Amino acid sequence: MPRLRDGAPPVTEIEAACCRARAVLREGPSAILTDVDGTISGIVPRPEDARVAPAVRDSLERLAKSLALVAVITAR
Repeated sequence: MPRLRDGAPPVTEIEAACCRARAVLREGPSAILTDVDGTISGIVPRPEDARVAPAVRDSLERLAKSLALVAVITAR
């Protein structure tokens, strides 16, 4: 079972999912592909009004430095 960063076993489902994700990311080239409207921004009536919050944008930029691919796509 993967461990948390402090060495403790995960307690919640979120902690367990994070541990599994970190283990996968350590194995080799990884990518994150995400949609915008309703995924990394709120759902809005008009797709062109969807906005990504600065904190989310910053997180994606940090991820892009360590992953093989970070892509933001939309289907609307």
